[in-house]
Amino acid sequence: MLTIKPQTLTVSDFIANKEYQPFKKWRTISKTINFGLLFGCSAGRFATMLEMSGFTELDCEDYIKLTNNTQFYNTTLASSSKRMSPKETKFLVVATLMRNAFFDGYKGLQARIKREQDFALTHGYVRTWHGPVRHLSELRYMKVNSKGNLVGADRALYSKMFAHLLNNACNSTVQSMESRVAFATWHNTALYLKEWNLKSFIWNNIHDSLDFCIYKPELELVLALAGACASWERPPVKGIHMSMDFEVADIQDQAHRDNTYYKAGVGIDPIPIEEALEHWNTKYGTHYTWHGCES
Repeated sequence: MLTIKPQTLTVSDFIANKEYQPFKKWRTISKTINFGLLFGCSAGRFATMLEMSGFTELDCEDYIKLTNNTQFYNTTLASSSKRMSPKETKFLVVATLMRNAFFDGYKGLQARIKREQDFALTHGYVRTWHGPVRHLSELRYMKVNSKGNLVGADRALYSKMFAHLLNNACNSTVQSMESRVAFATWHNTALYLKEWNLKSFIWNNIHDSLDFCIYKPELELVLALAGACASWERPPVKGIHMSMDFEVADIQDQAHRDNTYYKAGVGIDPIPIEEALEHWNTKYGTHYTWHGCES
C-alpha cells in the first residue's frame, strides 16, 4: 500500500520547483494577476490575459465552485447583453472576482490609480517619487466629462489612445520605482567593482533587471555584491527588504551554450557579502571591505 504524507509547501520549495508543473503554471498565472491588476487592468482585459497565461476553462469552473459563486456565474450568463459564450462568461466572472479580491486585499491601490490618472488629465504629465516626469500632453487636448470619460468626436477618434495614455499615467510611477532600485544597484555595484579592481562589469539594463559579464573567479563575490546592493534599504521603500534573483549562464564555448545560455541560466543564491569578502580576501591576500551603499 502506498502512503502519501501531506507536507506544507514553503516559498523556498515553490521557488526550487518553479520550472516544473504545476508550479511553473501557477507562477505564470500569479505574475499575470499581480502585474495586470497592479496597473489597474479592467476585468474584460484581465479575462483575456488569464486565458493567455494558461488558465483554463476547467480552472475557471474550479475557482467559481471554490469561491461559492455559481449563482453569480448563472446571473452573469443570463444577463449578458453581448451574448457571451459560457466559456467567455466563466473567464469574465473569474476575472471580476479576482480583481475585486485583489483590490480588497491592497487597500488604497485603486485610489492611487485614480489619483494618478486625474492628475495626468489636469496637468498632462505624472511625476514619480524620485523626480522623473512622464509627459502625456495629448490628454490636455482631449474633451472629457465630469466622470473622466471622453466625449464628442474625441470619443470616436481617440478612445484607444486615451485608454493607453491613462494606463501609462498609473503605470509609469510604479515602473519608475522598480527601475530606481535597479539603477541604484547598478551604480553602487559599479563603484565597488572599480574600487576592488575586478574584471566583471554590468553591460545592460531592462526595467528592474541587470545583465552582468562576470569573470569566473569573481562569480561568488560579484553575486554577493549585487545582492547586497539590491537589498540595501533606501527611500521610499525603507523597511521593505528588496532582493535580486540570479540566473547564471556559462557561454564560454558551444558545449556550455548547449546547456545554458543568455537569459536561461541556472538559478544561484548569493551568500552574504561579508562571507564572500572573507573568502576573497583570504584567497587573494586583499583587504576589501563592504561599507554599504550610496542612496
